[in-house]
Amino acid sequence: MKMGYGINRIPQDTDPTSEAMAQIQAQEMQPKPTRQLKKCSHCGCFTSELMSSSNGSVCPDCYDECSE
Repeated sequence: MKMGYGINRIPQDTDPTSEAMAQIQAQEMQPKPTRQLKKCSHCGCFTSELMSSSNGSVCPDCYDECSE
């Protein structure tokens, strides 16, 4: 007697380990979002995370210095 394919079910003749590996490989093949680097207006470094201060957009390292 064969079981149906329902949600989260795999056929009985499929090896669960190879099925899990196939899912991991499929996830690895998906395109990765690229992070755009932005320039800190205070020190000039490039970072993916900027914070707003009175001196403009600054990196987290410069934020404490610029917010005073």
